[in-house]
Amino acid sequence: MGCLICAQKTGLQRSIGDWEERHCATCGHYRISRNFLVLMEIQGLKFNIEETRLWLSTLRRTDPLPGIVAENAICVKNLSIGSRVYATRATGRR
Repeated sequence: MGCLICAQKTGLQRSIGDWEERHCATCGHYRISRNFLVLMEIQGLKFNIEETRLWLSTLRRTDPLPGIVAENAICVKNLSIGSRVYATRATGRR
């Protein structure tokens, strides 16, 4: 398994408690809750890659290893009508 945001190969992959830690050359160093990964799979969510990268770079100003959980994730629902894809928070709100 590679980067949990963009799916590229990663240099560092660790599992610690409820956290999956990754260090991607493009997305950077981050961790994500395993519980949230399960929620993403159940709800058919994937990351909004560009917005997530930008958000993580902002978080790294105060936290060198930001954590992604359902309450703070920026995802895209696998739902499209025509050519539109709806951005949504992991909580399911549009």
